[in-house]
Amino acid sequence: FRLVQLYTDTVPANFFPFAVDDDRREDEAKRLNLDFQRNLFGTEQLPLYVVMEVTGSAIKVMDVYDEGKINDPIGFIRFLRNSRK
Repeated sequence: FRLVQLYTDTVPANFFPFAVDDDRREDEAKRLNLDFQRNLFGTEQLPLYVVMEVTGSAIKVMDVYDEGKINDPIGFIRFLRNSRK
């Protein structure tokens, strides 16, 4: 597994490879990321945990953890193990 973070609500300043002097760039990044999440995973849920396989430019969603916040660590481990099949 590799951890990837997709910022849809607050974008850290170090996310941008250039100086951000106005909020329009941050707002645009949040909008694009939220659109990506909505289109690929069918939800705007935060937090969202997804296992996916990326090959070249193709993305295959293996599984989505639909609980949001992890309240059941054992269930989350089961999700991770089962999604690799």
